[in-house]
Amino acid sequence: MPELTSVIAHDTLLATCGHDADILALMVSGILARLPRDLGVLRGAVGDGDLARIREAAHRLYGMVAAFSTLAGDEASAIEDRAEQGDGAPIEGRLARLEAILTELTRELPDITVSELEARTEPP
Repeated sequence: MPELTSVIAHDTLLATCGHDADILALMVSGILARLPRDLGVLRGAVGDGDLARIREAAHRLYGMVAAFSTLAGDEASAIEDRAEQGDGAPIEGRLARLEAILTELTRELPDITVSELEARTEPP
């Protein structure tokens, strides 16, 4: 059976936590605690069509999720870029993709370990 693809950026997350299980646990608990609120702020800004708030909220989300998921970071960055350019049309679709990625990320993160990250990381 083929291995399921993870949304976690194993190499990046392992480097960010420095192979330290305690730091990884703090990072995971921090993102899981803050993500619902920050994603809610972005949803609200998109609902209001407020490009300045969208840009700010997407920027905040990017900073939070990029170390965990390149896919999520890319979507948040694209939302920020579109809002900065004044192009709100594609934002709702990108937000839906971001939410799907973050749903999967929050499902995967509680059980992630340094050992698993190391096992899934390509040797240099």
